[in-house]
Amino acid sequence: MNRQSGATLVVVMVVSLLIAIITVIAINSSYLGLRQARQGHIYTLLWQNSDAVLFALEDVQLIHQPKAWHGVWEYFSDEQHVQHELIFCYDASASVIDVEQMGVIDSHGKLSTHRGFCQADHVEKESFRGLSQFYIELNRNRLTPFLATPEAMSLGQSVAPHLNQHYEITVISILPQLGLQSLASIAACLQRSKLQAQICLSQMNVRFNVQQAIYSLSGRLQRIA
Repeated sequence: MNRQSGATLVVVMVVSLLIAIITVIAINSSYLGLRQARQGHIYTLLWQNSDAVLFALEDVQLIHQPKAWHGVWEYFSDEQHVQHELIFCYDASASVIDVEQMGVIDSHGKLSTHRGFCQADHVEKESFRGLSQFYIELNRNRLTPFLATPEAMSLGQSVAPHLNQHYEITVISILPQLGLQSLASIAACLQRSKLQAQICLSQMNVRFNVQQAIYSLSGRLQRIA
């Protein structure tokens, strides 16, 4: 009788252990599934934010704003500026490009202005939706002789405001985890060049993604890559 009771107890313990193991596995699987779904949602949101910036830049109405692309053309027409990066913090409720608010990274990778980049208040305001900062630079790999001269215009004619140039636009969209990173430290990362900003955000474990596009500007903005 005691042997039967002991055997029964062992069976019950083994079954209980198996149930516990299966339960733990099920819980872990559910947790991993939820985590993967959440991560997928986060990166989808980041891509959507980056796309929103590029779509806004391609809006034909922006090309006719005197303080928008015309200011970018004028800035890069100065030979001393061709290796610079222009920084803008995207705000869907305002003009996408405002040259009066742009930041400038010089050829040495240093911020030469104290505006343009997304600051701590932007990070806090957009902590749940994510925020985007974009960089505009002249694409020197595609420069050709007389590239700045529009078609059907000789060099002796007055130069029209629509310059035929290629620009590389880099969008960095981030979704900061407030409480894990400080607002000031994230803003400090965003004051750097596009490459250094990515390195800084990675080191801080900030969730972000990067999209790049190349545009040709000759009377109208056209995406070519």
